[in-house]
Amino acid sequence: MATSPIYNWPEPDNTDLVKNGALAIRTLGNAIDTTMGTMVDKSIVDAKGDLIAATANDTPARLAVGANNYFLQAASGEATGLKWGGAWTSYTPTVTAASGSITTSSASGVHLQIGSFAFAIVQVTITTNGTGGGVLIVSAPHDTSANSSTALWRETNVTGGMGQVQTSGTTFRLTTSGNGYPAANGYGFVFGIGYRVN
Repeated sequence: MATSPIYNWPEPDNTDLVKNGALAIRTLGNAIDTTMGTMVDKSIVDAKGDLIAATANDTPARLAVGANNYFLQAASGEATGLKWGGAWTSYTPTVTAASGSITTSSASGVHLQIGSFAFAIVQVTITTNGTGGGVLIVSAPHDTSANSSTALWRETNVTGGMGQVQTSGTTFRLTTSGNGYPAANGYGFVFGIGYRVN
């Protein structure tokens, strides 16, 4: 009949919980407290996609998930230094001419900025051109001085023609392809243009 093997257990040393139990347990407890103090409580997040960001040194906070297709960007004015971006912002451009005066016009636009890149879509209607001439000038939602960009406009009400739009400081400048004045009574223009803002 087989006999069970005999095991010889090593004598525990002074660091073992078995021999120095009380001190070792206290030491372990302190280590756990210290470790737990550096961990972020999972209750800080509430929903799928939430992020943890800092509002100050050793101060975590919840940043709620953004809307679909939005993007995260640095924003020093926000509590966490971050914000979700991606929304189109409406603006009302002003419309003038390089020479003379436009009697009646209207305009609408939207713009979106991603970092140092911005994009604007603008519609302009020249109801009565008056003495307007030279260049058709439409205010931009940002200062475009960081670089010069060019795009095309299309006339939508009368001719269906096309011409050029260029950035210039805080404006968009519309001319014909031959650098002539593009507008007349009843003309409508639409264009989209991308440009650098800083």
